[in-house]
Amino acid sequence: MRTFVCLAIGFVLFFNVRPAPACLRAELDERAVQWSSVIVKAKFVSSKDPVVIKDVLFAVVESTWKVTQVFDGGVKVDAEITVYKFIPTEVAGEPKPDPCGELPTAGKNAILLLRPLKDCTFAQRKDLAEKPADAYVIVQHLSEDEITDDSVKDLQTKIADTRKSEAAFNEKEAAIQAETLANAVDDTEADHADAALLEMGPKAVPAIKAVIEKTPDAKKARLQRIIDELSPPPADTQRKG
Repeated sequence: MRTFVCLAIGFVLFFNVRPAPACLRAELDERAVQWSSVIVKAKFVSSKDPVVIKDVLFAVVESTWKVTQVFDGGVKVDAEITVYKFIPTEVAGEPKPDPCGELPTAGKNAILLLRPLKDCTFAQRKDLAEKPADAYVIVQHLSEDEITDDSVKDLQTKIADTRKSEAAFNEKEAAIQAETLANAVDDTEADHADAALLEMGPKAVPAIKAVIEKTPDAKKARLQRIIDELSPPPADTQRKG
């Protein structure tokens, strides 16, 4: 069965400003794993010409990958992966190339951290809602040159630790920590609650939102910062707001 995967690597266009990082997450950390439900090693096969839509700043490039190893998630080895990345249709100045936005040559491998397309938001490319339901966007990646025994071991440790924390998630505890953060009387108390919520990951966001609704405006900033940190930006622009 052919598996369709959308690798949306976004660039944002601003006059006299470089495009934002092309991956949803700037580094391969705990948050990158939290945002990903599929993590695989895949071989790049080919890509097509960019597809441009009138009055939309981002063209879409379709490429094909073949999965060679699965670290996490339901994608199977040998599955063909359809990958989409975003590129600006015009760029002011000379933006610095972003390694996360560059496709490798045919036959090269990469480790891809992927997020379901249905769980993503888009600022420009609303047409992606018509793509297959099992499509994905890229959260982070390791290029072939970055794939070493040490980097793979480190990734596997991050996956194991993150999934363990997610499995232990308790909504009531998330609400308690959110209330503690909102009403913290000193930095030590706030830092402890902050760290606890971040470790819980995106699953904690609904509980935090419930607490923020009944929190005085003067105390909402702490909670909103955690919500922003745990929530991925739009997949095409990589920028919130």
